[in-house]
Amino acid sequence: MRWLVFAALFFLAPLPFFLVEAGRVPAARMFQLTAYLVALVGEEGGQGAVVAAAWLIGSQALLYAVALFAAAGLIAAGLIRVGSGVAPLVSLVLIAIALMGSLVMEPYVTPFSLVSPTNGLSGVYR
Repeated sequence: MRWLVFAALFFLAPLPFFLVEAGRVPAARMFQLTAYLVALVGEEGGQGAVVAAAWLIGSQALLYAVALFAAAGLIAAGLIRVGSGVAPLVSLVLIAIALMGSLVMEPYVTPFSLVSPTNGLSGVYR
């Protein structure tokens, strides 16, 4: 159950980050931006601001991934302590609520988006 909670946090939790501008996106989006920047470094060479940006966003993404994994362990342990028989059902209900909330509301601040500076889940990975 820890991995299920971790996956939900990894793809849904709006986490603050700083690159050129501040924003709030899921850790998965930070890894996506890191992959884009690393590909750009591979294409154009390893020098300049692109390398610094890749290191900056990549280090934030790794730190958040470790923190989210630890938080997922605590959340899973708390759910199991409440009731081991209903813990998977409770976690799935909470994840479904978080998913619906991130689709309906706009909890993410995406400074690199061409559509809008605030987005729901459907717009954050564009």
